[in-house]
Amino acid sequence: MNTLEGGVLQRTKSGREAKALALVVSGGVFSGVYMDAAAQEIFDAAPPNVAGSRALPGYQPLGLRLGGVEVFPALEVGIEHDSNVYARSGNRNEVASDSAAIIEPRLRARKQWGSLRAEVSGRSLLKQYFEETSENRSDYSVNATLAGPIKDNTGFALNTSFNSRDAFRGTAENDLGDGAPIGIKTYSASLLFAHAFGRAKVAPQLFVTSTDYTSRDGAVADQDFRDRTFLGGRLRASYDVSESAAFFATGTLAQYQYKDDRDCCDRDSDYTALRGGFSYNVTELITSSVSVGYRNNDFKSDNFSDFGGLSVRAEIDWYPTTLISVSLQADQNITTSNFEQISAVSQTRAAVSVNYELLRNLNLRTSFSMTHDNFENIDGSVNRYLGDFSATYKVNRNIGVEVKAAYSGRSANADFPLFNDSDSTRLTAKLVFAI
Repeated sequence: MNTLEGGVLQRTKSGREAKALALVVSGGVFSGVYMDAAAQEIFDAAPPNVAGSRALPGYQPLGLRLGGVEVFPALEVGIEHDSNVYARSGNRNEVASDSAAIIEPRLRARKQWGSLRAEVSGRSLLKQYFEETSENRSDYSVNATLAGPIKDNTGFALNTSFNSRDAFRGTAENDLGDGAPIGIKTYSASLLFAHAFGRAKVAPQLFVTSTDYTSRDGAVADQDFRDRTFLGGRLRASYDVSESAAFFATGTLAQYQYKDDRDCCDRDSDYTALRGGFSYNVTELITSSVSVGYRNNDFKSDNFSDFGGLSVRAEIDWYPTTLISVSLQADQNITTSNFEQISAVSQTRAAVSVNYELLRNLNLRTSFSMTHDNFENIDGSVNRYLGDFSATYKVNRNIGVEVKAAYSGRSANADFPLFNDSDSTRLTAKLVFAI
């Protein structure tokens, strides 16, 4: 697990206590927060003292101090070239390629009152294409967290966020779209408590997420049939068997409430999930975590069949040297669909990523993932492939350079005409300014 000691986030010997515990308290000191308003059971980020995530003395922005508030502004400017802007099938003469200017301002502010801590962050992404202006984007998000101890061994975390973005073409969110991009606005809030009983810990959580889909310029059909609210609660418990092993279990009760209440398409459902697993430090250089669970959706309408299925996740992290980190992940999951004619999507995914600190201020990263989506009710499936390579160079505390090459591909089965086969390559170069 990750702990906060003296204001410095460190990694303890007990390893990856399974990656979904949002809050741990130890000795009355608030030690870590992972807020998950969407209630997706995912793993923690890599520990902060390994390649790709460690702080670099002499290259970290110092920020500004304004009346006791620490403020960290940053700005990214660059250009991106996309070989297939609309994610269409065909040869290079049949698809549209274009370049876009990118501006991304970011701001993070934090304030500490003893052990109580508040943090607010925001970002905006402006992407302006030179020719395919219908694909211009203006994403933005705001996130706020208040967290701290209540008493010895007990802590809390309150989080709220708003996010407005476009659904990328060629993804499950926008496969059936045509015309302008589909906009997604997400409002979420979460309240979590945690208590430690020696080696055992429990963390109850309440959450709500509201998602609103829109057509950016009204060029496509009304997207309100996708709008939904997901709300419920979760209880997580864990037990550290030793310094290198821990067991955990999670139970979730929630509801999907869709705005579309037509008799044909009412997808309101009750959601239940149980999951359990363990994390284990195989050696000082290899950590692992495995979980298995079952999820079930009970639809209120007879037009959709109830569905349930296994949820499996495994991860291995390897740190062969202090300059290299390797992560392997595999998971299988089943979830509700964004489309009115599809009740559920079964997803199977495998991924690998590697970080290498070639120099103290130069980090190289590469990753590849493959996902198989199986859509219920229409006997269709899609395979998706993502790969990228990036280099991040820090000139000093305030200036950096990032370059990235990314590939995305999609292939659908022959009996599934709603999705087309496509692939695209994106090349990005950015300057990063930070204070």
